[in-house]
Amino acid sequence: MRKLSVIVLFLVLAVSCKKDPITQSTNNNDTGFVQTNSVDFQITNMVGSMPLALNTQTYINENLDTFSVSLFKYYISNIKLKRDDGYEFVEPESYRLIKQNDSTSLSFSIPNVPLGNYISMEFIIGVDSLRNCSGAQTGALDPIHDMFWDWAQGYIFAKMEGSCNASPFGNFFQHIGGFTGQWNTIVKSSPSFGTNLIQVVSNKVPKVMMKTDILEWFKNPSTIDLAGYSSVAIGKKAHEIALNYADMISVTAIVN
Repeated sequence: MRKLSVIVLFLVLAVSCKKDPITQSTNNNDTGFVQTNSVDFQITNMVGSMPLALNTQTYINENLDTFSVSLFKYYISNIKLKRDDGYEFVEPESYRLIKQNDSTSLSFSIPNVPLGNYISMEFIIGVDSLRNCSGAQTGALDPIHDMFWDWAQGYIFAKMEGSCNASPFGNFFQHIGGFTGQWNTIVKSSPSFGTNLIQVVSNKVPKVMMKTDILEWFKNPSTIDLAGYSSVAIGKKAHEIALNYADMISVTAIVN
């Protein structure tokens, strides 16, 4: 009986001293393993129903100005995906610079999205105020991309340049920025999924097809006359353009 008691005691101590299994998580606040997968995105820059072509094509905006585009680029940041159960996935370090003259920037992938059905998304067109106050940085926020003014004024959120018959100089330069005060140009976008959703499963990567229509840059709520808006940066005119382009990005298809 004494030997049996010793054996039982030994087994109890052995079990109690056993280490807990190592767990992995996509969230520092979680304690258990969470299965994830990636979500791919593809963006096409458009002018109405036509793909944007730099330098070679002319277009007509809401004000009936004839214009062409030589440069078009903008930031998408702080991407959030909302699941049908209310959970919200926030992509860390979410800063992407979309450039028409760089096809590699028109597609990107968000990794480590927890499995489930996502019914909506939200992002900023531009760069959040915290990063504007942090000075020049790296990656998409590196000044090498020519989208950073200085420590005081911060980043250029969206940039369009081209030629125009209405402009006094024959061309236009619209560099939209400003992250404080009355004429803040940080805008949020929440393109509708319609009746679709993003299904994140373990064995297949979903793809979200999006388009950016630059005609929205020039209309609703303000009609932009390129004769008076041929050179725009920070201020009231930049604020008006930012409010216009807040809805320039839409979801055209989701392939699960």
